[in-house]
Amino acid sequence: KLSILVNGEHIKGSPFSVLVTRNYRLLNKPSKSVNSIDSMGRPWGIAVSRNGMWAVTGFTKHCVYMFDKDDRLVRMFGKKGSGNGELDGPQGVAFDAHDHVYVADNGNN
Repeated sequence: KLSILVNGEHIKGSPFSVLVTRNYRLLNKPSKSVNSIDSMGRPWGIAVSRNGMWAVTGFTKHCVYMFDKDDRLVRMFGKKGSGNGELDGPQGVAFDAHDHVYVADNGNN
């Protein structure tokens, strides 16, 4: 049996069950420059490209970490602000079919 709980309460008529938590645990250190989950600035969004690259948003560090398929940090971009190349609490991240990265930036329009 499946059910959805919101604040511990079942949503009447829902056939699904979803558990949402914010407990992060770094399973494998992807890079020497990312030595703990805290150093990533509250990781929020994650996406994997078709070629095996993956990206993680650092919500409180206002940046995006890009890793290769061997878990090596190859690029980091963004800093706090509202100008070009600046982010304010990035949350979502996605890749398109051509492996371009898109970032949903919470604090900017």
